[in-house]
Amino acid sequence: MEECHDYVQWLFPLHEESAFALVYPILTEAQAASLAGSAEARARMGAAEARFRVFLGLPAAGAPAASSPLNSRTALWAHPGDHNLLRVTRIIRSMRFFGLEDLSAAFWRDADAVADAAGLGDVTRAFWRQAAEAPVWESMRALPKRAKR
Repeated sequence: MEECHDYVQWLFPLHEESAFALVYPILTEAQAASLAGSAEARARMGAAEARFRVFLGLPAAGAPAASSPLNSRTALWAHPGDHNLLRVTRIIRSMRFFGLEDLSAAFWRDADAVADAAGLGDVTRAFWRQAAEAPVWESMRALPKRAKR
């Protein structure tokens, strides 16, 4: 999963373009509504989220948190500038398009625990918060870039 960088746009689609991948689906409101209404689409999104949790070293959704969220997997991405920080933002947001608010919130909580333990800055965590709490159709580009990463 670390070798290929554009698969995440296919697994976790959004409604706005990425600056990092050129060819992938962009959701319309009608498509998002259709996907949110599909049990199969939600199940596949849940499976993709579970696989990405393993990749990032996060606990399984609903599992008790480890005594420390830092481990050999989280150490690979929990530092400023790592591209997986952007992937976390996308995953949190994309799951909301599928109507998976609880799963999105749990993913954010677990990633944020890692960020807290690793000392990641305010900008990264503000993007995650915006992805989790702002109206889902709002642009992520609206957040001002202030504070340390």
